[in-house]
Amino acid sequence: MKAVLVSLDGRPLKEAIGQCLRGAFAGTPAGGRALSVWLSGALARPFLFGPVRGLRSWNETNEAAESVAREAFGIDGPWHVVLENDPSSHCVLGTAVLQATIDEIYRTATALRLDVRSTRPAWAEAIDAMPAAMAGATLLSFRDADSLTLLGMRRDEFDLASTYMPCPGADEIESLLRRLHLSRDLAPQAMHNASINTAANGAPTFAWSALAPAAA
Repeated sequence: MKAVLVSLDGRPLKEAIGQCLRGAFAGTPAGGRALSVWLSGALARPFLFGPVRGLRSWNETNEAAESVAREAFGIDGPWHVVLENDPSSHCVLGTAVLQATIDEIYRTATALRLDVRSTRPAWAEAIDAMPAAMAGATLLSFRDADSLTLLGMRRDEFDLASTYMPCPGADEIESLLRRLHLSRDLAPQAMHNASINTAANGAPTFAWSALAPAAA
């Protein structure tokens, strides 16, 4: 199954999705073309949710999480939200994607006779492929064409989930990471970055590296 990275990169949503999906299968026969869609940090945004007690069903939980996403991102939506775990007893990481984005992906895929098997944040795919030597990282950054996404953990629980759009310049990122490094009192080698890009054949790629902000 082929993977394709969808990012806005300065384009309107419909145009970006159409170009990314068409480019992934350019020159290949139509029909039977399965793909996994990876979304940039601007399209799939992380947020924190919980702990929340008293919710009686996953429907209630999703409705509450969507309300948090609307408030966090300042867009009415509707939002499609996914939570990593049960938020009843502790804070969990969630992902929010505008339903209009999901709808446009499947509408475009249908028109192009593509079979979308999954849609996930590119930063989540990068976490899954993170080298074992980086498993102890407590601050992760993800840079793509649209955004900078930051995730932080304390005591095995996410406590930071931020997206900066558009992606800041190198100096601004350096300053931001330096402040986080100091405020969170991070141990050496606790910060790692994934650069997420698109290869010449349209496939998404990422490269992990350790981060060591320069001293102030």
